[in-house]
Amino acid sequence: MKNNGKTRRKRAKKKLSGVEEKYYELIETANDAIFIADGKTGVIIYVNKRAGQLIGIPSEKIIGMHQSQLHPKGEAERYKKIFHDHVRSGKAISEELFVCYSDGRKIPVEISASVIELNGKKIIQGIFHDLTYRKKTEEALQKAKEELERKVAERTSELLNANKQLQQEIVKRKRYEEKLQESEELYRNLFENSVVGIGMSQRNRIVSANKALLTIFGYDTLKEFVKIPLLDHVAPESKELVKERLKKREIGEPVVPQYEYKIVRKDGEIRDIEIFTSDVIIGDKKYVQSVFRDITKRKLAEKEIRWNYDTQSVINALLYLSLESIPLEEFLKNALDLILLIPGVILQQRGGIFLIEDDPVVLVMKAQNKLAEPIQKACARVPFGRCLCGRAALTQEIQYAASLDERHETTYEGIKAHGHYCVPIIFSNQTIGVLNLYVNEGHSRSQKEEGFLITIANTLSGIIVRKKTYEDLQQLTINTITSLASAIDAKSRWTTGHSERVTSFAVEIAKEIGLKDKDLEYIKLCGLLHDIGKIGIYDEVLDKIDKLTDEELEHIKTHTSKGAEILMPIKQLQNVIPGVLHHHERYDGKGYPEGLKGEDIPLCARILSVADAFDSMTADRPYRQSPGQEYAILEIKRCAGTQFDPKIAEAFLRILSKE
Repeated sequence: MKNNGKTRRKRAKKKLSGVEEKYYELIETANDAIFIADGKTGVIIYVNKRAGQLIGIPSEKIIGMHQSQLHPKGEAERYKKIFHDHVRSGKAISEELFVCYSDGRKIPVEISASVIELNGKKIIQGIFHDLTYRKKTEEALQKAKEELERKVAERTSELLNANKQLQQEIVKRKRYEEKLQESEELYRNLFENSVVGIGMSQRNRIVSANKALLTIFGYDTLKEFVKIPLLDHVAPESKELVKERLKKREIGEPVVPQYEYKIVRKDGEIRDIEIFTSDVIIGDKKYVQSVFRDITKRKLAEKEIRWNYDTQSVINALLYLSLESIPLEEFLKNALDLILLIPGVILQQRGGIFLIEDDPVVLVMKAQNKLAEPIQKACARVPFGRCLCGRAALTQEIQYAASLDERHETTYEGIKAHGHYCVPIIFSNQTIGVLNLYVNEGHSRSQKEEGFLITIANTLSGIIVRKKTYEDLQQLTINTITSLASAIDAKSRWTTGHSERVTSFAVEIAKEIGLKDKDLEYIKLCGLLHDIGKIGIYDEVLDKIDKLTDEELEHIKTHTSKGAEILMPIKQLQNVIPGVLHHHERYDGKGYPEGLKGEDIPLCARILSVADAFDSMTADRPYRQSPGQEYAILEIKRCAGTQFDPKIAEAFLRILSKE
């Protein structure tokens, strides 16, 4: 199948041979998907890499499809008509349409298409720009913009109207004292019928309030409302804020006229309000005039936006973490740390992640944070149906407990009170694990929390399956390479097990000098394959008892370059080639095949040089018996700085001294 795909790409490239090579490279690496179809048949003859990513089908398989197959099935005729109309008119078009992803999802795209005459035939070039993110962003921005404009207009209108009317009344009273009574009546009308709450206070007590303000605070009469001190209307969490502002106003310090705080209505309900205050003089008395607006709904909307942002941030962080080249268990530990810090979800900093391994009905703990030692031991393996996690795995439903109830089958003396969310991790309708999170005892079950935790579990499921598949393939590669190395060593009874021993020594050296896990995997592959070139060396030379002739010695030396040549076509093993090619170089530059010197020799090759030499000196050969480990150690010391990298030699000697 892979060869068929390559053939299609070559044919497609050949068909597009009229395009200059530099433009071909630009098309291949373009951020937008590019489809080129035969203008007569509608059959796709070329796509770039981004096209495959856009619709979830390998680029090679798209070539040969009909262009209508890119779009939703129920609308095939419509898209065929658009295509044929475009071919007939020959005019460039730009339309927002849909393509169909491999899982059936409709992806909005902007298609810019043009008809091109190439080698005597018409072809259609379509540039498909993915609008998914833009559409979502536009919708969110439009909603936010409309809401903001509405609120700004409403608030501005209310405040400006109220203040304008109030100031007008003050100005009218000063200018037209003779019309004082009429002005006062007009002011009272405006005051009483305003749609925003307006109140007058003096010495931290409300002395007057309109109907809108009474409604905000939940009172029926002004008499009942003004009896209660101003601070008694303030919610506990806002009292210090309001006290500080009242104190500053009382001693004449400047205060910001507009701020927000929480109030307690008559019925005990907590609400958010926005207040705008100003000092006014009536007669010879000073009052504080306040305009109130109930912003509870706005605050709830802001909280919802923040929740959505926080939850998406956690999912993005998990997806980003999944791209790191780290083992599955390390990913699960880091992922658990992220999940336990989710804003807005009241979690204790304790929990674990369980996966199914060898037994399909047993959960195995793969990551945990701050779980008590008895729990770690008792819950290392949890059968389906046992305790909350086992029930979640069995039922594929969230199991919630606000306390240590009878379902909590695992307990021990001194266990701390807590509750649980146990969330099944499901892939293709099969339970593959459980996410276990601790909550405080008495925590209220939340549908919003559960919905978010299900999203987290679904995100984890895809990542876990992908990483498991990758690790399985990686292990398969290692096993295959190990078998190949054993087959190479088996060419001669004198080298049986040589590659595996060299690999073991090389990995120990790599650990000793502080290389990371991903580097250890690379060293392991280099060790197993370092003598692969001996496939091309004559058996009679490998097993020769007498001293090798110059010609035979040169023949054996070719095994490094032969090994590199064997590995060259294998894309996944390109980084192994330097170690295979140069493991017989010498630190002083007198080695082969290229006579590299010092740190110009790849690090892997310098490590293999020491490991290979030590194993050769401690094993029998057809032309001699092993001189023994003590001799080998003395030789490594003697040749440090000439044959061997002195730092590598020193690290290996430290390892041997620990045995």
